[in-house]
Formats: sequence, structure tokens, C-alpha cells
Amino acid sequence: MKWTNTVYNGVVIVALAVAAGCSAPRPELLVPMERDHAVYEDQGAVKSRSDMKFRIAVCVDKDDYKKHPAVGQAIEAQMAQAVSRFSFFEFVERERISELAAERLFSGKEDDADSLLDDADCLLSVKLNVGRTTFTRQVQNPYEHLVDRYYVPPAPTGKKKKDILAASVARSEAIQRAKNAAGTHPVQYWRLEIKPDFRLYEVDSRRVAIVKSYRSEAVVSGPDQAEKAMVDEMRKHVATFSRLLTSRYAPTARVLETRGGGEVALVSIGTGSGLEPGMPVEFFEYADYSDVVSDSTRQARLVGRGEVLPDLTSTTAWVWVKDYDKVWIKRGHYVRVPEERMTTK
Repeated sequence: MKWTNTVYNGVVIVALAVAAGCSAPRPELLVPMERDHAVYEDQGAVKSRSDMKFRIAVCVDKDDYKKHPAVGQAIEAQMAQAVSRFSFFEFVERERISELAAERLFSGKEDDADSLLDDADCLLSVKLNVGRTTFTRQVQNPYEHLVDRYYVPPAPTGKKKKDILAASVARSEAIQRAKNAAGTHPVQYWRLEIKPDFRLYEVDSRRVAIVKSYRSEAVVSGPDQAEKAMVDEMRKHVATFSRLLTSRYAPTARVLETRGGGEVALVSIGTGSGLEPGMPVEFFEYADYSDVVSDSTRQARLVGRGEVLPDLTSTTAWVWVKDYDKVWIKRGHYVRVPEERMTTK
């Protein structure tokens, strides 16, 4: 019996180890196979500079900043922290940005703003758009001190399970009577609807490159909690928007190698481009139809999806390829963080 249990336990441990290995492949244990020697060659590829840095400044709407200074400071701090992880961004302090430039951008006069932005390549303007409504809920008054008053011990039957069940039922009935006796009182709550608008203006192109809106709600039991709730919600939105910046502005990323018959792929971006373990990525290639349709542009064509594995460096990351037995990711394929990953309700 002892030997049997030992064998059984060993089988369970091995099974768990295999299951864990399947869920998170280890690239260092995989070897290149025949499929891993395939290369995707893009004849129309344009080599991008990896040393480029975009200087980005953040400006919260002036009226919003006056009403909610803690929220404005949190947005700037969160964006500065996010940008610091990106090797291709440099954060510009708000003090170096002309307030007039920001106001012109908020008012839709983008053409007038670029002449005032000498210290930044991009200006991110954020408008909170906060709505607040009140409503009332009935809240239970304290009742615990009344429970013993209404508790009537059931008569013992001599049967343990039956007596335990009867005592439990009697206690539940006593709690309900205590609640009814204590009653309720009305409490006013505040429902916050936060619908921030993010607009990223590019100085060189003189255009608004990204316009993104989000929406979230928070319920608080007092106005003193409203500011904290807004800070918490805006931090989530800023984090989401910062990942969108990764997708739009990160240097062109390529697959450097694959292993295990395409089960994992080493890509040319890492934490310096905002990648994190568990983040989804897309593999794609370009389709060129210019030989059929004149003046046609190159179209990105999805070839597979993956998930970033835990071991990252600042410039590279291993990615587990989903359905690798059905798709064929090759050395040279392009890599990006999908923008749909960045949306919120």
C-alpha cells in the first residue's frame, strides 16, 4: 500500500508539472526544428530608427485642474511613470509647456498650437468630463446587540445533527427579527460618471494623431471619497492609454527567431517598449497589391497571435504563439500590441 501511494503521488506530481509546462512553455528548453528555419522576407520594408525619442507633455484641462487638483497631479504622475518605461518616449514637465498652447489645443485650434510647443514633439491633452448624480439607499441599522434578545433555543431532541440544524435555524430567525426591529436609515450616495477624452497632438505633422474616449462609473458614500475614486479611475484610463501609445509609437518590431516548431518566438521589443508578461501581441505581414492595383498601399495582414512570457529584457521578449500548430510564425514577421487590447467600456 505504501509503495502504491508513492507511485500515485509521483504520477500526480509529474502530471501537474506537465500541465504547468504546457501552460507556460520555457524557450530555453525548446530547440529549433525544421519549421523554425523559415524566413519571411518583406521586400518593401523600411528600416526604422530605434534611437528616436518622442518628447511628450501632458496637460489636463485648466478648469478640471482647478476643480480636481489631486486628479490632475495623479494623471501627470501616472503618465510620467508610464512614459519612463518606454525607451522611445521622453516625458516633458508641464512647466515647460506653454499654457496658451494647451488652451488652443483644447479649443480645437491645433494649427496655432505648434508654434508654442518648442520643448515637446507631442502634447497629450486630457479632459475629465465628470458627471455627478445623487441617490439614496436604505442602510441597515446596527442589529447585532438585539440578536440574543430574539434567540429562542430549540428543545433538544437527542439527535446531534437535528439539534445543530434546529439551533442554526433559530439563530437565523433571531437575526432576521433583530434586523426588522433595528430598521434602516437613508444614506445619500454619489454616482460619478467619468468620460475622459485623450487627444495626442503631434507638432511635426500638425495634427491630432490619437483621439480616445473612455467611460467608467464609481459610487461613493460621500463627497470626500469622490476625489479618491476619480484618481483611481483615471489611473486605469491613463494606463490603458499609455499601452495604446506603445502600439502606435514603438519602433517596428520583428521576430528574431522561433523555437519548438514555432511554439515560441523571440521578438525585438521588450520592457523598454512597454511590454509586460501576459500582454497579448499580434504577428502580421504586409500584403502588396501594387502589381494589381496601381497606387495601392501596403496592407497589414494578421498571421497569428501570442502572449508575452515572463522572461523579458529591455529590448527583447519571448512570446508564446497561440495555435502554433495551425499558424506559421516565421523569422522576420512583424509584431505589434493590438490596439483593441487598449479599449475599455
